[in-house]
Amino acid sequence: MDGDILINDKSRRRLPLWLMMLIALCGGIAAGLLLGPQGAFALAPDILRPVTDWVMLPARLFLALITMVVMPLVFCSIVLAITESGGLDFLRSAGIRVVVYFVVTTCIAVMIGIGVNAAMKPSTHVPQSWVITQIGNAEEAVKKASGGYAGGKSIPQMIVDIIPVNPAAAVLEQQMLQIVIAALLAGLALAALPRAESQSVISVCIGAQAVCMKIVFWALWLAPMAVFAFLFRLTVETGAGTLAMLSWYVATVLLGLAAIMGMYLLIVAFVARRSPLVFLTAARDAQMLAFSSSSSAATMPVTLATAEGKMGVRPAVARLVVPLGTTINMDGTAMYQIIVALFLTGLLGIDLSFGQTVLLAVTVVAAAIGTPGTPGVGLVILSVILTNLGIPAEAVGIILSVDRILDMCRTVINVTGDLTASVVVERWAQTGAVKAPEIHLQEKTV
Repeated sequence: MDGDILINDKSRRRLPLWLMMLIALCGGIAAGLLLGPQGAFALAPDILRPVTDWVMLPARLFLALITMVVMPLVFCSIVLAITESGGLDFLRSAGIRVVVYFVVTTCIAVMIGIGVNAAMKPSTHVPQSWVITQIGNAEEAVKKASGGYAGGKSIPQMIVDIIPVNPAAAVLEQQMLQIVIAALLAGLALAALPRAESQSVISVCIGAQAVCMKIVFWALWLAPMAVFAFLFRLTVETGAGTLAMLSWYVATVLLGLAAIMGMYLLIVAFVARRSPLVFLTAARDAQMLAFSSSSSAATMPVTLATAEGKMGVRPAVARLVVPLGTTINMDGTAMYQIIVALFLTGLLGIDLSFGQTVLLAVTVVAAAIGTPGTPGVGLVILSVILTNLGIPAEAVGIILSVDRILDMCRTVINVTGDLTASVVVERWAQTGAVKAPEIHLQEKTV
């Protein structure tokens, strides 16, 4: 598959997709600053609300199209990755390695968060009087931001729940981890059957995958307009005063995310043996889309196409690593959650012992791995973590106003982490450490 045909379609677009999204990003911020409550051409609130609603129309259409195909695309990609690439041998050699890799990088990300918070001390730069005025009942706001996601289950029940007892419900509820588990089981079952018996199902998966990628291609024509809409709404809703008050906290999170990006580039250079600059150039479409949508799940089709088409990762590797990474590889989220927890404990005067900090780090790693790749869900996971520290969930209201822009930034890190893992596993396959096939799977066309 030619990545430029899928992502940029240069024969029909005069500008590459990443440049169009960058222009739309700047345009959305500019329009939001001009038309927002404090802008030079500020609109009245009763006019601004319907204007924002109409501006968001292409963004909602874009997310609806991507959401419609992401689950079948994940399922078919994993099934084909297993059935066409050695079955259990490939899953054992690649799957175990990549899961360990994800856990290790998540632990490093949490340690980076602890170190950055200790160096920056963001809680000391926020006036206590402002904190008191901001702590209110944020329960409804958090619930709205998370799309109604609810946690609070015991660990044994969470383990049982990864098995999709009702596959249709898993699809309807966007339970990505359940879909991944179902795809792994289905792929292994098909690989264990004689080819004559499994070929019909494999052919259906190949056709379904091609259909999904065609719909993704159509949806990408809305991507620049979606980026404009997302940034317009963000600029309108986030007040300059709040940004100024929490600027040191925002800078702390961004510094931590930058450190994780640096870690990825070192991994690309010394483990994957690739040029970091070439890697970043190839990744920019997926990164721009991740930034605007705040959803690694919605970005997954583009991440997959980027890995295969622009980074030369064999489909057998990309179709296993990217969906799995979208589900459990949340380095940016883990780093963010540890900084928020330490920031709020500092604001409220709660001193954590070394043991409590270690326990917090372990909890954050586990929570990040289980966090769905959709906007806002991290807030609910975070509120559970804070409750365990004796911090009222309402304290999340302090950082709620700037969470969206930080969510956008950490989603870029999460998606970049998936691409980094893809090129790392591809390198392992080239050196024989992973038993991946030497030939590509049937290529997707759009």
